[in-house]
Amino acid sequence: MKIQVSGVSPMRAEALARQLCESGCDLLISFGIAGALRPGIKTGDLLIPASIKQKGGIIHETDADIRARLLQAARTALPELVVIDDALLGTDTLIANEREKLSAGEEFGTAAADMESHRVALATEAHGLPVIVVRVVFDDANTELPDFANGWVTPEGQRDYGKALIGAVLKPWNIPKMAHLAGLSRTAHRSLRRVAPLLRSVLNA
Repeated sequence: MKIQVSGVSPMRAEALARQLCESGCDLLISFGIAGALRPGIKTGDLLIPASIKQKGGIIHETDADIRARLLQAARTALPELVVIDDALLGTDTLIANEREKLSAGEEFGTAAADMESHRVALATEAHGLPVIVVRVVFDDANTELPDFANGWVTPEGQRDYGKALIGAVLKPWNIPKMAHLAGLSRTAHRSLRRVAPLLRSVLNA
């Protein structure tokens, strides 16, 4: 198993995915967090979508067999987790507020969105390989991301804590939002840690 970390960067996600495809991998998994686009979907809920949709009507299908086995395993082994198998929206730009989230969810018929899975799917399709998406909800539809959140990410997709600190100093009213987001991150990553070994067991079966 080879692991690449793209961070929050669509272009980097695709570049790394292409590297993995060219290195001899026979399956790619887009693993990480996503933002909810519907009411009722909560932080920590598990997403194993059948497809990834993009603007323009583009749809990327995930591997049906592996997805079915993973869904069954998750619902059996982790009954306390809400497991959602509706489509995911792939976008190159952040969807930050409730109005934008609900509008996107209704327009595309998607449960959540992320900024990497569609790029991973583009790479796998170019190489004739299957893809699976395993994501956990970070921000629900009601959670508004601070207006300087885009500036927290470096070109390599990593968090820029210096810029986050500057943003907090310049706009201190966003500090409570940042503290709230930190709590959401802990919840989401707790779910990811529980799913990771289950994913490995399904792939090794």
